[in-house]
Amino acid sequence: MSSKIYLFVFLILISCSNEPINEIKPKVIAYYTGNGDTINEFNLKGVDQIIYSFLHLKGNELAIDNEADSISLIGIVDQKEKHPNLKVLVSLGGWGGCKTCSDVFNTKEGRVDFAKSTARIIEEYNADGIDLDWEYPAIPGPPGHPFREEDKDNFTDLIKLLREYMKPGDILSFAAGGFKSFIDKSVDWDIVTPLIDNVNLMSYDLIGGYSKVTGHHTSLYSTENQERSGDYAVKYLKSKGVPANKIVLGAAFYGRIYKDVANINNGLYQAANFKGGVNQNNFDEVTKDFEFFWDETAQAPYAYQKENQLFLTYDNKKSIKLKSNYVKENGLHGIMFWQLMNDKRNDGWLKSYINGMRYYVFIFVFIFLSCSKNSDEIIVPDLPDPYVPVKFASFQYSMGGVYGGLVRYTDKDYSSGNHNYCTCMACNNSFNTVDELFYNKNNGTIKFKNIGENTYTYRKFDSSWTCRRYGEI
Repeated sequence: MSSKIYLFVFLILISCSNEPINEIKPKVIAYYTGNGDTINEFNLKGVDQIIYSFLHLKGNELAIDNEADSISLIGIVDQKEKHPNLKVLVSLGGWGGCKTCSDVFNTKEGRVDFAKSTARIIEEYNADGIDLDWEYPAIPGPPGHPFREEDKDNFTDLIKLLREYMKPGDILSFAAGGFKSFIDKSVDWDIVTPLIDNVNLMSYDLIGGYSKVTGHHTSLYSTENQERSGDYAVKYLKSKGVPANKIVLGAAFYGRIYKDVANINNGLYQAANFKGGVNQNNFDEVTKDFEFFWDETAQAPYAYQKENQLFLTYDNKKSIKLKSNYVKENGLHGIMFWQLMNDKRNDGWLKSYINGMRYYVFIFVFIFLSCSKNSDEIIVPDLPDPYVPVKFASFQYSMGGVYGGLVRYTDKDYSSGNHNYCTCMACNNSFNTVDELFYNKNNGTIKFKNIGENTYTYRKFDSSWTCRRYGEI
C-alpha cells in the first residue's frame, strides 16, 4: 500500500448548514520522566497522551513518591488547559521500578488495594488513566526481581479490578515486551484485550544492555540475522487475537552504543560489549565521528566508528517516517516513544512523529442548493445513507462496565441471558451520554453525537469489528 494514500471524505451538502467532521488519525503517545516545569519547553500540539513515568508501589498501593513528583504531575495535568484534547496518564513501574509487583499482585488483597489507590490518584489529580509497565509478569525481568507462573493470572485479575474501580472512560493500557516470550507467557490476551484501550508495544531495546552481539534495537522489520522487530511483534500480537487498532508501535528517542566491535560489516551483527546510550538531544555531538549506514531490509539506521570500534543503533527521521507510515497503513492505534525528555526542545523528533501521524482530510463540498429565495431550484438525486442506526449496550449488561471509548461487544461479553448479537459502544466519560450512534459497514466507521451536541464525531473500527442493530432486551 502506498504511503501517499490519504483519507478522502466526500460530503454532499443539501442545506444551508454543514457539520464539521473530526479528523481520524492514529495516536501520538509520549512517555515523560520530567517535571511540570520542563514540560512547558515542548510543543505538545498534536500529542494525544502524556504518560508520566513513573509511580511505584508503596506497600500494596500505587503511590506518588514525594512532594516534588506530586507537583510535577499537577504541572503536567495543567497542560490540558492549553491542549484540551490531551490525555495525561500515570504509569507504574518501568525497568527496575516494579520489584515488588509479583509479590503484591500475588494476593487478592494486594490487587484490590492497588486498584482502589489507582482510581483515587486518577480522580484526585484529574488524570485520565494508567499505563502498567510491569517488566515482566511470569518471565525474568531485571536481575533480582521476583517472578512466578501465577503472575499471568494475577495480571488478568488486576486488569479486571482496575476496570471495576476506575471511572468509565478512564484509559487503561500497558507496556508490552516486543519479544516472543513476553507475548506467549505474560498475558492472557483473550481475556485482557477487551478490557484495555491499547497495548504500548516496546519495539525498542530489542537488543539491550546485556547483548553480546550488535543488531538493531528498534528496527521496523526482521532480517535473516535478527528476528525481533516492530513488524514481527505486531504480527505476533495480531496472531494472539489483539486487534490492530489496539496496538501502539514503539520507537526510541535514544540510541545504544556498543564497544569492542570488529570492523566487519560496519559493525553490524558482530561480537560486542555494551558501552552506553545517547539521546536525541546530544546525538550530534556524541556521533560526530561516526559513519552512518542504512539497513534496507530492517528499515533501520546504524553507525560505526572505526577508530574506537564503536557501533550505534538508533532511530532517525527516516525510520520515524517509515514507522509512521506503517502505523497508518496497518490501522494501528498509534505510535509511542521512550521518552520525551530525550528529545531536542526545538525541531526535535517529536515534530517528526506528529507530522507523520497526520491524515490530511480533503473535504470535497458540492453545493447544489442555494439558500436564496430567488435562486432556481436544483434537484439533487437521492443517495443511500451508508450509516445505519445502532443501539449501544447498557451498563447493566456489560461485564466490568464500559471498556474505553469504543468497544465491540459480543455475546460472550454479557453476564447473563441469550444475547447473541453484536453492538457498538461509543461514549464520552459515561455510557449514557450517547444520543445517536450509526455504523457504516462500507468503511467500518461509526458516527455518534453526545446529548446536547449538534455535530457528529467519526471514528474508525478495526476491520474485524462489526456493528448491527439488535432487538430490545
